[in-house]
Amino acid sequence: MFKNLGRIVYSVSDMEKAKKWYSQILNKAPDFDSPVRVVFNVGTSFLVLAQRDGASCQSDGPIGYWTVDDAVSSHGRLCELGATPHTDLITLRGMRFGTVKDPFDNVVGVLSAVNTSERTVGKKPSDTARGVAVLRFLASREEREEIRCPDYLAEVFVPEELNAIISDSTRKDWFVSQYLPPGLYLGHIARTAWFDGVVKEALKERIPQIVFLGAGYDSRPYRFADLIDGTRIFELDAPLTQEHKKSLVKQAGLAIPKGHAFVSTDFTIGDLKDVLFSGGFHNEQKTLYIWEGVTYYLPAEASDAMFRFIKENSPFGSTVCFDYQSTFPGFEEAYGVREHFEFMETYSPGERFQFSIERDQLETFLSARGFQLTEHLDPEQMQEKYLRLKDGSLAGKMSAAICYARARVIS
Repeated sequence: MFKNLGRIVYSVSDMEKAKKWYSQILNKAPDFDSPVRVVFNVGTSFLVLAQRDGASCQSDGPIGYWTVDDAVSSHGRLCELGATPHTDLITLRGMRFGTVKDPFDNVVGVLSAVNTSERTVGKKPSDTARGVAVLRFLASREEREEIRCPDYLAEVFVPEELNAIISDSTRKDWFVSQYLPPGLYLGHIARTAWFDGVVKEALKERIPQIVFLGAGYDSRPYRFADLIDGTRIFELDAPLTQEHKKSLVKQAGLAIPKGHAFVSTDFTIGDLKDVLFSGGFHNEQKTLYIWEGVTYYLPAEASDAMFRFIKENSPFGSTVCFDYQSTFPGFEEAYGVREHFEFMETYSPGERFQFSIERDQLETFLSARGFQLTEHLDPEQMQEKYLRLKDGSLAGKMSAAICYARARVIS
């Protein structure tokens, strides 16, 4: 299982002092330098410095990470053989790593490069879904009250080892301004606000059913529990992601709303109708479909199949709200687009963008599938609606890659 010692993590109380000391010892500058961690490439291994309260060490002392072929299966195998989980598996900068405690109370880390051909959601909980929870948690700590994310439950779904990074203002600022691609953080603030408004409006109108397609670590069924009055809620997602979410919900002691159903499915295979109907879905009742942060990760045929399913199993007036990758002339050179693609290649190669719609063709695209476009917001409109500060200025720009749409079943 173990191939070689891939990295060693040292806990330090003074990052600047430790960085200077090890730079002298190794006679070189760090290969990666941030308030979160400092990394030196030493031969075939890495020496990592982390704050004593930081992401990788806390009070456990030095931690060695063994290089393995697949960190996911190795982490699971160690637990099968008697180890206990210590930290969740995390994907950063193209590497996946996590720790266990062996039967003798030693912390053991495993590390592997992310296999670009793997279907991540089929092997482990979704990296991108966890990433969204992290961004919402970051935004819930936003100092600018006008744009602060109201998702006070996002923290439930953020790994403890990332919580320490996000909770420190200096590291948080570095994470947002240096690590994330331009426009991603503010884009998620606006995105959350728009979908929040859609769901709250539907609940106040007592819509019979809401279906979250690819729910991830969405907290709305729990945050808006006091607004749920007879509405049935269905959370659909890949089995491993959903099981992980259920365990975190239980661990946090969150109450499951009455009429709520978890439905496991893979959106690219199987019969969605069977699994959804077995969860208590009624195709004669007016339904709101929340399809957030999903369409661009699906093959075109899977996205098309979902529109077809909604059309064939929902009465007139049912609505689907979704975000999508919108292409247009000059798209690849637009603000944040290239950086966003590069970031996703590194962060989660197993969950790549696959599907897009030409922005000026969306209405035609939806009409051909039996839908009427009722709302369509581009990044500039989203910025104006959700990122305007009290002094009249904009908090910043969103990535130009994503647009938002609401469409109604008409025939």
